[in-house]
Amino acid sequence: MRAEPSSVTTEEHDGMVFQILREPATESEAWILPEVGANCVRFVTAVDGRPLEVIRLPESWDAFRGHPTLWGSAVLFPFPGRIRGGRFSFAGKTHQLEINEPTAGNAIHGCVSRHPWSLLQTGVTEAGPSATYGIGMDSCDEILDLYPFPFRLNMTISIRNGHLVHSFVAENLGSNPMPIGLGLHPYFPLPIGGRGDVDDCEIWIDAPYYWAQESAIPTGDSRRAEETLDLRTPRSLRALASVGIGGRDRMLNVLYSQFSDRHGPTPAPHGIRCGVRNPKAGCEIVVEPSNAFSACVTYVPVTRDKVSFEPHTCVPNAFNLVNEGRTAGTITLGRREFWRGSIDISARALT
Repeated sequence: MRAEPSSVTTEEHDGMVFQILREPATESEAWILPEVGANCVRFVTAVDGRPLEVIRLPESWDAFRGHPTLWGSAVLFPFPGRIRGGRFSFAGKTHQLEINEPTAGNAIHGCVSRHPWSLLQTGVTEAGPSATYGIGMDSCDEILDLYPFPFRLNMTISIRNGHLVHSFVAENLGSNPMPIGLGLHPYFPLPIGGRGDVDDCEIWIDAPYYWAQESAIPTGDSRRAEETLDLRTPRSLRALASVGIGGRDRMLNVLYSQFSDRHGPTPAPHGIRCGVRNPKAGCEIVVEPSNAFSACVTYVPVTRDKVSFEPHTCVPNAFNLVNEGRTAGTITLGRREFWRGSIDISARALT
């Protein structure tokens, strides 16, 4: 029997309007909420003919609205992670950002995840269904005062043969250079596949450098992964907890990169690949970014009900680290210059 064609529909659920992408041939479905960060709050696909919940809907929409970077797949722009004290200098001028992590006194995860994005286009091609969104200081008054450089960010979310793909285009709208960083914060439910124990799940991060952190901000020192915590081979959450990394009643937060704090990355065809696997369920979720994403934060909250792999173009606090002479991954866009990158999320059976 021939599968139904792929589609993009606009639907209202729980009083909110979503674009829903469907690819029946792979039993894949993605829900995107433009009014809160164009966050892809749900993604389901099939592995070995069985549905797998890759990104789970928030349990509470009120909680989601209050802290959208804790659910779905929030976009982190124009910087991912924390900026210490919300303060940085660029081109000889010091800037103070809004403190949106008041308990620690930092700025965190940029300014686009909480605000509405404009739906620009939907479509279905041979490659699959897609929806394109945009946000910028030329169209969203709510972010005019949240970053001292004018920008526009467009994002296309698509399903391609069962893969969820985020593609980004950032533009400097101003006449002066601007620093940027971009990240994505997708959460995957634990244990994936709903079988076994959270501790049985294994994570892997294909990156050569590990960064020391204090309060989730890098100290500026990186070391080769084999000298510290090498996750290029999958390690269970139980094994990591046994050496003091995460565990019950403890958050797991680790930072890796393709570059050290003293030199830039070796050219690579892709960014940091990473994933979580569950041998008991026989499946794996894989994150594969383009080569611009040469840093990655991996986060398991204290609740231990989910894991997030955050592909970043730079490490947290990058704007300050570069002023200390460190390599941190900051991108500088010249006048009217563009930047492009993409992130692929997929699920597959373990072999």
